[in-house]
Amino acid sequence: MAISIFAMTLLDFSIKDVYTQKMPELSSLQPTVPEKRGWFVGPAGIHAGWMFAAVIPAVFVSILLFMETELTGIVLNKKENNLRKGAGYNLDLMVVGLVCGLCSFMGLPWICAAPVRSVSHKNSLTVMSTTHAPGERAHVVKVIEQRATNIFIHIFIGFSVLLAPALKAIPIAVLFGVFVYLGTISLSGNQFIIRLVMFFMPPKHYPDFRFVRKVSGSKIHLFTLIQLLFLCVLIAAKMTYIAPLFPLLVICLVPIRKQLYRIFNQKELTELDNEESLVYEDDMDEYNMIHVPI
Repeated sequence: MAISIFAMTLLDFSIKDVYTQKMPELSSLQPTVPEKRGWFVGPAGIHAGWMFAAVIPAVFVSILLFMETELTGIVLNKKENNLRKGAGYNLDLMVVGLVCGLCSFMGLPWICAAPVRSVSHKNSLTVMSTTHAPGERAHVVKVIEQRATNIFIHIFIGFSVLLAPALKAIPIAVLFGVFVYLGTISLSGNQFIIRLVMFFMPPKHYPDFRFVRKVSGSKIHLFTLIQLLFLCVLIAAKMTYIAPLFPLLVICLVPIRKQLYRIFNQKELTELDNEESLVYEDDMDEYNMIHVPI
């Protein structure tokens, strides 16, 4: 990605007669509106009543940060990733809460775990198997679990403040392209995307996944259509004036999920509503060895 950013920025610099929007120049490190406030934001603000009124949107934001952090942890700690250190869900939430509280006092953006960059980071540290018997799937050998890359990433983010003259030469479109790339590769292996692709292939070419073997094709497509419908509803809500209610809409999906038992049985939902492991229980023999088709 660094090479692509450099190459596209160089291409943009070489084409003089085409205008592209660049990153805004950061002339100094100071608050956004220095004439109105310093680095510390008074909790009461101008009118103390707004402090209590802010509780309502703050609840929605808290729900969104909670879901973002927890879902990221669940995705990263799937069984097939073979993580040794495990998950510290309570510790993660405590750290996010403390940092977001500090950001509020300083007028900085809130932060939370982001699935796209977290999954990309995990993929870059994943070691996959390279030798397989015929028909055996590649699997995760290990994930190099360390803190060095995270520490250096954020140190470099801090140093980026000193690189303002160079960063202002990068077109915004180049950065958008990087974000699209990261989002696209994070979808690789996602069961929802796999089921969407299955709409456009004959049944004999369906991939060999457990949910394909356990659930009929019509039920798979119906479940995918329901998911796609509510995904479109959420995207539409995010693009309108009701966007602040997005966390509430996500919570409403919980009772809707319960109603799916009227259409699907427990076994079908278990297969369709879970990310698939690389090793299945029915692939194991009495010696806990994997059967490899010849």
